[in-house]
Amino acid sequence: MIIQKTKLVEFFSDFNGFRVVMKNLNYDFIKNLNNRESTIKTEIKKRKILEVQIQKIMEFFETNNELTRLKLEKLLNVKESCARDLLRYLVKNDMLQKIGATRNIRYIKTVGKKLSNENH
Repeated sequence: MIIQKTKLVEFFSDFNGFRVVMKNLNYDFIKNLNNRESTIKTEIKKRKILEVQIQKIMEFFETNNELTRLKLEKLLNVKESCARDLLRYLVKNDMLQKIGATRNIRYIKTVGKKLSNENH
């Protein structure tokens, strides 16, 4: 039996006949498409979770003046790293302002112009 292989086509032959196997060119495309759809669905889910978390934080500021990382962990029932990432995101997007350093860090809702850290 003689076997010839190319990337897209396989040829098999013997004394009685031959067989040609052609690769399904759509298979990789469909597989990649399904992976992209899954990734998009995951990103949409993450964005919705983020929106809900931000909404809870803004509701927190309706009755409170400041927020700490520890309070945020309890408020959203998240781990320390998630709380840090979320606070970093909110500060970066000018939704919260970071005040203090190291153990005294607290966050206030940004209203208009930022306050300087020297005043606190």
